Amino acid sequence: MNFRNTRDSADFWSAPGSNGGGFPNTGDASNSKNEHDALVARMLGDRRKEEALEWLKGRTSDNERLIGGCETHRESIAFVKKLYTMGAVEVTAVHIRTARKPM
Repeated sequence: MNFRNTRDSADFWSAPGSNGGGFPNTGDASNSKNEHDALVARMLGDRRKEEALEWLKGRTSDNERLIGGCETHRESIAFVKKLYTMGAVEVTAVHIRTARKPM
């Protein structure tokens, strides 16, 4: 059998810490907050979610793990660590999925 290397990828959700930012202003602040809350609820309701650093550490030699638009594993880890440094209480990888690398 010939197995291709795989690359797992995930989006992320960063819960704001005590210094977390506000919500984007699209005119009606309460509507923006409601839309934001609904998006967060959908993302956190995902069955396939894990704490981002723990998920990234679970990579194997034939299975690269990346977060968001990061191009490397190292960049993904640095990105998540930066979110924690900026005050995130928890960073969660959501929408975890496997993408095949081209041969």
